[in-house]
Amino acid sequence: MDKKTVRDVDVKGKRVLVRVDYAQGQSIPPDGEHIALSAYLAYLQRLARDARLQDVYGYLLGSGYNSLDANTLAPGHPVTPEWYARMMNGYGEPAIHTDNAIQVVRAENPRVRILVGPVRPWNTDQNGAFTHTVDAPWLNYMSSLVAALDLSTQAKQAAGVAGMAPDGFALHAPGWVDAPELNGKERAQEPSIDLYLDEWQAAQAGFRVYRDWLAVINSYPSTRGLPAYITSTNTFSHASAGGASRTPAQNYPLGWLTTAYAEIRDEPQIHALCWFIDQDRSGSENWDWFSLAERSGRLIDAAEEFDRLLAE
Repeated sequence: MDKKTVRDVDVKGKRVLVRVDYAQGQSIPPDGEHIALSAYLAYLQRLARDARLQDVYGYLLGSGYNSLDANTLAPGHPVTPEWYARMMNGYGEPAIHTDNAIQVVRAENPRVRILVGPVRPWNTDQNGAFTHTVDAPWLNYMSSLVAALDLSTQAKQAAGVAGMAPDGFALHAPGWVDAPELNGKERAQEPSIDLYLDEWQAAQAGFRVYRDWLAVINSYPSTRGLPAYITSTNTFSHASAGGASRTPAQNYPLGWLTTAYAEIRDEPQIHALCWFIDQDRSGSENWDWFSLAERSGRLIDAAEEFDRLLAE
């Protein structure tokens, strides 16, 4: 997926990223649930040792776990930044303990990459103890998570255990093509424009949220410069940002993907740009208005544009 958009992770010959959730509706084991954590780590171990998966490029662990709707099995135990870091590299545990995702997976397959799953932007369900330079809940959560990973990496290194930083970060970077600031402008240029919400001042409110994510990652010594993979982007506009909810099938402007790709192509830290979603194999129709495979409405333009970018 390096420097290319990826449409389907099952295509032979492509670099494959696999997202690993704990359960439906529970992206990461609930905070403080150590039996659930042990089960999750055991599953990661089985994946890492499975001969059929030895060519997997990387595993990204969870997605959107700062949101309460990704913590539905144990609503009173949301995944905090500290708990995620404990799962990932043993934050808060004695340095000699090996019950964390990085050590479990690398013991079985030292070649596969282990990525921090994406934090959901513009979600205010949780905040963080480490305030980012731009004070917004999702950025503070990310800052607290990366700070905990960094502290644990340094503690492990001091105890003689090297290489405990993650191999990179998966990012969510949706566009906002229905932003009021784009009235009278070419909406396909949205990825190259700074957009803001009044209540969060300097926090990016569109595709360029990827820049906010990179700023957090690069604020800590052990994660500075690590690769980042935009594993989810599209043009869904949610009503919480003002106006009506509009799906990509309704609002995709021809040329948007081309602009997004041009925006990140020369950014050395960004290694992938993935549309959400290609095909939903669950049998549900929930994602038809997001699916490149279905090509509903304006998504026919997005699908054709995506194929042209893949051919470059």
